[in-house]
Amino acid sequence: MKACIAAGIASLVCLCTFRLPLNWILGKKLFNRMLEEAVNTVGSDRILFGSDQMVWPQMITPAVESIRDAPFLSDQNKRNILGENARRLLKIAD
Repeated sequence: MKACIAAGIASLVCLCTFRLPLNWILGKKLFNRMLEEAVNTVGSDRILFGSDQMVWPQMITPAVESIRDAPFLSDQNKRNILGENARRLLKIAD
């Protein structure tokens, strides 16, 4: 949280895969609805994709694809969620 405050990000939503991709647990329709509501509420510049997939690393690809395949996200939204926001938060140069 301190890193978020330091980076000037007041609100932050993490899309984490936990043990299974979130869209597998909720179903694609509900996952997409929640993702779209998150983007509409806080903006894609405040959403991070994350994973703790140490046991099943092969689950990371379907989780990333669920963001890439979301028809309501612009290309910029997808770039933000899948990496640009983390780069900005962690102050990683391009």
